[in-house]
Amino acid sequence: MKSVLKLTATLMVVMFSVCYVNATSVLSELSLKNVADGEITIIKPRFVNPEFAMPGGVIIAEVKADTLLAADGFSVTIRNDLRSWTCSVSATITYINLGMERGWKLTVTLPANTPPELFTLNISHNAGQTESEFGSVSVVKDFETSFYILQTTDEQIQTEHVLSTEPNGYRCGDAVKWLAAVANIINPRFIAITGDLVEDGWSNTTAKYGWYTTAKKDYTVPSLITRGNNDMCDPATYESLMGQRSFSNKLGSFYVITNDFNGDGTNLLPWVQSDYNAAWADNSIKYRLILQHYHSDGERPFNPSTDKPCNLMLMGHIHDNRIDQTTPYYKLGIISAGDEYMQSGFFNFEKTAQGWKCTSDLANHASGANIITPLGDWGAPNVSASYTGTNDGTQLHNNVTIINKINCNFYDGRVRFLMSNGKYTVTGGEVIAEYTYDGDKLAVLVKVDIQPGTTSSPSTKTVTIITTDPSFTPADAQF
Repeated sequence: MKSVLKLTATLMVVMFSVCYVNATSVLSELSLKNVADGEITIIKPRFVNPEFAMPGGVIIAEVKADTLLAADGFSVTIRNDLRSWTCSVSATITYINLGMERGWKLTVTLPANTPPELFTLNISHNAGQTESEFGSVSVVKDFETSFYILQTTDEQIQTEHVLSTEPNGYRCGDAVKWLAAVANIINPRFIAITGDLVEDGWSNTTAKYGWYTTAKKDYTVPSLITRGNNDMCDPATYESLMGQRSFSNKLGSFYVITNDFNGDGTNLLPWVQSDYNAAWADNSIKYRLILQHYHSDGERPFNPSTDKPCNLMLMGHIHDNRIDQTTPYYKLGIISAGDEYMQSGFFNFEKTAQGWKCTSDLANHASGANIITPLGDWGAPNVSASYTGTNDGTQLHNNVTIINKINCNFYDGRVRFLMSNGKYTVTGGEVIAEYTYDGDKLAVLVKVDIQPGTTSSPSTKTVTIITTDPSFTPADAQF
């Protein structure tokens, strides 16, 4: 009898194994067929889930494309508003999109002279397919330097344009667009956007996310974006219009993960838990930041186990500056950006010998200690830059004056001079990159330390650029 039972059990294991192998083969074959559609679709990076690299560094792109394409037929460039840079690329077929489907993984190496800016990614194949994604590649000069971020949440846009009765920009696409003018000057390493991009995402879905996407095209700084309860449209629709719902980034020793609200569709929480646990085991990571809409509401919030605490969790949803936890790490919610003047959280991260430290006043967060108001009525920027000469590539001398009405030190601010070719000297800032474009023009990217100011007593900073040799023909250089 025991022999019969043992034989039966053995046969069952064999049958299960055969069925599992066959099922896996079928699923793999189906996945391959799903991506063999004659086009390239970029899964990663997108403007909601960008990739970060230093000059000469590597990014990973994941695309759906015909798996019968030649692996050596892919080409990749990155482009800003002035010119393109050609990258090297290698391609393999593997599981992509958080391991949920088969497709192409492209390992892309950026040129060493890539300036630290935000880029559109262009992927082509010599068989004729091509695809682009704006705002999806952010180049950082040095990951291991102090930086700050903005957090916006609950923008909840419900109209494309501002209403005549709402000078505060209440829940409109224009307000998201207005914020770009300030963000591009103060230059946060990224903007953390913790859900509720639109109001009632299940109605007029394509139009609302279209308004949001259009507004984001004015930004020269990247955003990390996750969904909230108002973004609960069909997950496939969101991913098609916007990008991945959960993802992570490793910026040197600084790790960030976003968790989807998970109120519908595929449950991404197991992937989030697995990715976070792997980051916890990675000794090179010294800081872990979690971004999600809320930690206790929704279908599947992410709270790391007590033996693997993060360093900070930033949330939205509650429309209030609130401290929900202080130990072993802070859980912070902030007010709605969409309700008034795109109010945002401002958090500073200092690089130390031991790793990273958030130097913002977390203990007084509930009283608004970490909140800034970037805009005034009708989108008037509270940080602005004005040039004395036209900034169009024809000047040999120019000045820019930055006025700051916000009580924060934006020590990593940015301006970019567009000059006629030549050799230049800059005062009032630090040149961090220069490159030629349009044959006879030169872009000079300058880091500016913008001191705190107030509405009644704004700070003023002037940066001057002047040629020392107008006959000089520069080669691309990375400082």
